[in-house]
Amino acid sequence: QLRYVLELGAVDLAVPHATEAQVVELRRRATDFERIASVHGHSADADQLDLAFHCVFLDMTGNELIAGMHRVLSDYFLASTVADPKPGEDAQRAIREHHLIVEGIERGDRDLVRNVLRAHIEGTLN
Repeated sequence: QLRYVLELGAVDLAVPHATEAQVVELRRRATDFERIASVHGHSADADQLDLAFHCVFLDMTGNELIAGMHRVLSDYFLASTVADPKPGEDAQRAIREHHLIVEGIERGDRDLVRNVLRAHIEGTLN
């Protein structure tokens, strides 16, 4: 729930402040996640890449406190995926959602980013 609040709250800062280099990096992170998760599902390596994707997203806010808070909580977020692993079928959904988030940022579409991110993180709340 903390991740949900943090990331959804960051949308209005991240989308308009994202630099071209950050968008390229976010796309690369989405592709790296896809490469691993499409074969191995939500493995430890895939979860590391997933978290890196979300760190880049929060870096886009331009706010060191927001980005830093996520980095501080990263170990906790990773530990929660080990304690409550997701089935492999969720990996395909997460892959699609990462790419949609990047597309929304590229288009400057805050609503798309917010809606996809909401669904993406709500999937981890259950």
